Amino acid sequence: GTPSPTFQWRKDGVAIAGATGASLTLGSIALADAGSYTVVATNLLGSATSPAATITFPPTIIAQPVGLTVNEGAAATFTVTASSTAPLTYVWMKAFPDTIESSGATGTTSATLTLPRTVPSDAGSYVVRIGNSAGFVTSNPAVLVVNSRPTITTHPLGRVFTAGESVSLAVVAAGPPPLTYQW
Repeated sequence: GTPSPTFQWRKDGVAIAGATGASLTLGSIALADAGSYTVVATNLLGSATSPAATITFPPTIIAQPVGLTVNEGAAATFTVTASSTAPLTYVWMKAFPDTIESSGATGTTSATLTLPRTVPSDAGSYVVRIGNSAGFVTSNPAVLVVNSRPTITTHPLGRVFTAGESVSLAVVAAGPPPLTYQW
């Protein structure tokens, strides 16, 4: 413009003290520098404001989800703490040996995943994928162990015996170790 304009840089609408040049340099930026930057060019005839330039950081996990051991039927709650430029999205997934699937997971938009009434099939590793417009990060796996009641898979078989004959009865049970038996 004529006459030459002066400049004032703003972060999130607030003037930045001393930022009055045609360019703005931020050295060693940190999370506190995230935001929307504009510059206002002003001369005797008026002013013009630039479109916003946004600085966004990808998420960083501050506290990983921690593994849990619960009894069948109890609630299991995983929590993650992340920092970054908002808004953050969270997708909780159950990890399988070669894949990660989100089916069966709830609380997929929160930093917390709660399984209200655990069943043995809920046992496994859970991860959370946290994202924003700058990227995403996946947590370390948190292992859920669900203690369950034992079940008898093969019942003892009875038959007719003769007095003095040896008798052997057997049972097969499944469940988390250690299993104990009381006849």
